[in-house]
Amino acid sequence: MRKPRVAIRSLKDTEWAIWHEASFGMSTNAGLVSGREYTHTRPRGLVPWRPSGEASEVIDCVTGIIAEYLQALTIRQIFYRLVGKYAFEKTEKSYKRLGEYLNRARRAGLIAWDSVRDDGDIVPEVPGWYGLKQFQNTVRALADGYFRTPIGNKYVEVWVETAGMAPQIQSIADEFGVRVIASGGFASTTQRYYAAQRLCSEARHHGISPHVLMIGDYDPSGLSIMDSTCADVLAFTERYDVGVAFEHLAVTSSQAIKFNLESAPQKATDNRGEYMPDTYQAEALDPNDLAVIVEDYGRLLGARL
Repeated sequence: MRKPRVAIRSLKDTEWAIWHEASFGMSTNAGLVSGREYTHTRPRGLVPWRPSGEASEVIDCVTGIIAEYLQALTIRQIFYRLVGKYAFEKTEKSYKRLGEYLNRARRAGLIAWDSVRDDGDIVPEVPGWYGLKQFQNTVRALADGYFRTPIGNKYVEVWVETAGMAPQIQSIADEFGVRVIASGGFASTTQRYYAAQRLCSEARHHGISPHVLMIGDYDPSGLSIMDSTCADVLAFTERYDVGVAFEHLAVTSSQAIKFNLESAPQKATDNRGEYMPDTYQAEALDPNDLAVIVEDYGRLLGARL
């Protein structure tokens, strides 16, 4: 049975407010910590939900998209799959509305929690061990996963602008011993300095040249992040006479054409460098296509990947 095409209508702000209150409820509650009174509240905990109309169609499509991949996807990746496959309207308002649908669907048990990736919640392990048995089990698990890291003629790292994509790419790079790092947006001076130190250390230890593959958005900010990061890291590594090669792995204009990615005009507030009539987000790439790109480039380099 063919999935329905989802065309989200544009809503004015007043219509959006009415829709939101009707769909997600409105009540008055006192804050448990502050004691303040709130009129508008979102669902809490596990809440039954029976989507209808547009919401039901979207959840059906999302369920199909999740079934295509053996890994969790970010909301933005799901959004772009909807745009490309089901004609979902490509606007920030539609993206936010999708987030609300997924919020309700997961709370209602319609979509598994671990099928949507959100790396904003990183919780460290409890220090120490609860007992000798836990320690022994951990050591055994580490031993079971042991393998010797392959050494090629280059030391390779993959830097990813979007943190949610890093684990997906790391799952491809694991067996090759390549590290994937979520570099975020405009990294701090401290991050860049220690990245340079790390690359120099690897170069000295293995006697091979470092090569960094960069994945980020094809827009003024994304390209500026790559350029400024590369320039700063190279300025730090020069004093140690270590040459680092940087390469723009994804997303590129040629990849956008090849994979028919959805484009958007440059944001009026993003005025870094010359004007770009078409921009593309890295998360618009199909995760399977991105996996092939990473593997192919690694083999071309003759490195660990």
